[in-house]
Amino acid sequence: MEARAAPRLTSGNVDSPPSYCHIMPRQRKPLRAALSIGGENRFGLVGAEQVENVVRTSHLESLDLSVAFLRSKFRVTTETVPDAVGRVLDEAHQRRLEGLEVIVDPMRAEIAAHCRKALERL
Repeated sequence: MEARAAPRLTSGNVDSPPSYCHIMPRQRKPLRAALSIGGENRFGLVGAEQVENVVRTSHLESLDLSVAFLRSKFRVTTETVPDAVGRVLDEAHQRRLEGLEVIVDPMRAEIAAHCRKALERL
């Protein structure tokens, strides 16, 4: 099985970048996760309140999983995501996946920004 990035959009014979590339992140709707964390599914907006909500509503303290423990795990995960995604993008770039050159830099920047926001909220 071969992995490929989505092909670039074309209009007739004119090759153009995907239509979303020209839209600034602040002008787009927030990216959303498939599942929410403590009632929040918008990337970059998950913070301490949502972690506390997960512990409270899921009764995790009865399993000896405290808010502090879960917050520390969330922090570690959030700190590692930009580098992990970067490694995946680097590997995909080395394989010369078609269309990837258009999204690599914006994707890195946006993921890093969302992770910074989440860390600030913890």
